[in-house]
Amino acid sequence: QVLAVAGGGGGGVQGGGGGGGGGVVYHATYPITASQSYTVTIGSFGTGHDADHNPYGSNGEDTVFGTITATGGGRGGDGTANPVGDGGSGGAPGYDSNVTVVGVGTQPADTAGSAAGGVGYGNDGGEAISDGSGSDYFGGGGGGGSAAGTDADASGGGNGGNGYDATTVFGTVGGASGIFGGGGGGGCHQSFAGTPGSGGTGGGVSGTKTGGGPSAATANTGGGGGGCG
Repeated sequence: QVLAVAGGGGGGVQGGGGGGGGGVVYHATYPITASQSYTVTIGSFGTGHDADHNPYGSNGEDTVFGTITATGGGRGGDGTANPVGDGGSGGAPGYDSNVTVVGVGTQPADTAGSAAGGVGYGNDGGEAISDGSGSDYFGGGGGGGSAAGTDADASGGGNGGNGYDATTVFGTVGGASGIFGGGGGGGCHQSFAGTPGSGGTGGGVSGTKTGGGPSAATANTGGGGGGCG
């Protein structure tokens, strides 16, 4: 049995979107030959945008085991139209003019291609909100392994999608108590009322209202970083 989990994407800044969780691939019967060597690459988590929006945050890196590739999570967008990233699970936009352009979950879900006969898990990010009145500047939630991120609304940032639950096979060893690839929560602009979004189960980091740089994704879980204010 093989469970491959990619790195999660970093969060966005100033009403920033949550980063997408790293793609997850589970293969119940991956063939292993004792005399054969296999390529193994562990994908690192993505970093968040800095407070000045420069540089962009980064997607998580891919994880590879033999012929299996789990795709890194997409970065969260921010409040100056810096774009979201597609990835294993997609990042979410910040409160810019492209609030409905979400990061797409690109991890193949079928049993062909990069899953190499396994099953891949990844979902899209949620939408941000900016109503033009100067009162609702909130980022969407990043996608997770088992669910899409939720949209931001008038009450605050979107929640990150929950990650892939591997406890029935591997117990609570690894990840966040056996769950992997949760999406990051959307941030709320620090100048306005609202509640940041919660991170998804599986290492997703919750959004914040504080200024400065947003959070990076969570190491060793595939979780996405939270957006900040």
